[in-house]
Amino acid sequence: LVDGGATGTTGGVTPPFAALLAKGQGTQTGAPKAYLNFLVFDRDFHLLDGGFIGVTTAAREYGQDGLHEELNKQLIIKKAGYVYLYLSNDNAALGGNAVEVFFDDFTVQHIKSPIVQQDDYYAFGLTFNSYQRENSTVNKWKFQGQEHVSDLDLGWDSFKWRNHMPDIGRFFNVDPLGSDYVHNSVYAFSENKVTNHIELEGLEAKPVRSPSTNYAEDRKRTTGTAMRTQVTPTQKLTPVLNEQGETVTTYVEDRKYDVEGGKKIPSTIATTDSKGNSVTVSVSFLDTQSDEKNSNNTIKSGAVDGFVSTVKEANKMDAGITSIAVSATTNGDHSGGWVDGDSNHYKGKAIDIGKINGHTPGIGDSTLQKAANKQSTINENFGPFLDSKKNKTTSDQKHNTWIHLSFN
Repeated sequence: LVDGGATGTTGGVTPPFAALLAKGQGTQTGAPKAYLNFLVFDRDFHLLDGGFIGVTTAAREYGQDGLHEELNKQLIIKKAGYVYLYLSNDNAALGGNAVEVFFDDFTVQHIKSPIVQQDDYYAFGLTFNSYQRENSTVNKWKFQGQEHVSDLDLGWDSFKWRNHMPDIGRFFNVDPLGSDYVHNSVYAFSENKVTNHIELEGLEAKPVRSPSTNYAEDRKRTTGTAMRTQVTPTQKLTPVLNEQGETVTTYVEDRKYDVEGGKKIPSTIATTDSKGNSVTVSVSFLDTQSDEKNSNNTIKSGAVDGFVSTVKEANKMDAGITSIAVSATTNGDHSGGWVDGDSNHYKGKAIDIGKINGHTPGIGDSTLQKAANKQSTINENFGPFLDSKKNKTTSDQKHNTWIHLSFN
């Protein structure tokens, strides 16, 4: 309340801390220079914010028993530190008459953030810039949802199968699946692919995706596979069975098989043998249990051209091919690589051959694989006769009953 019986001027001097408290609500004409003031400092007493709220003429009391004017300010504190709050009547000090101003029920309410604990992590799990509310229960389940063991200053994360030391980014137990991942150190965390993978129970790396491109991961029970389209977190979740037979919910993506701007494998290929005799090769398409849908899809033009050139070269070498059955193109999800987008089937660059002249490919069909390795664009050439990538021998040893070709 302001004494309404006070006479004389309330002065015309600039409020205190004018430059410092520029965010304040200025004094109203005719009102005394009386304020609710606030200053915000960090823990080293560096000024972060400040301001004031001035009393207005609405606070003047003429005996009408009016309502008290309420001055209030909500501050959001972004750093640990200090807040200095005070009330002042500076009217006389700033050149005005002495005016009585009565403040009552001055309270400060500290509303704590709903955040109890915050942890930021480096890529291998070492924490920095962490926060925990005082007197709160410690959450031990931290990096990637694993228990952080701090007893005896151990400082490791306990995964199901091994213990991880985030300060060095390594497990200190040998990988139980080390023989299956001979290219990795038996102590490597997440196969060192920490920017786009998480660690699966201390056994192997598991790919992750951003929320805006969250894809279904079950290859048999969802509609997700090659040529994926993006889905958003607002898309309806669909119940599916995962590979462990558990019912889960996931984002199911739209199904696409055809590569934009690509072309289809021709149904016939005109070739010649070594003597110049014409040989027409018919091309058909198979459905297989391990893959989705039919294999007759639009794929990369380079893959089609490489396949056609391979067949022509093989017959020039007297392979005697008259029919080929393609078993997989973009529909091929028999390899786990499609989940990461690493599969050349996913990219529309790969063609699987399931039949040659009506029979399953075998060692006797080596000419076709030899012809494929003569192509300048060949990338992968896996089959019963040889396994090579970029014309270098590999130890794939999986394609014993079909030939897998991919082209750059």
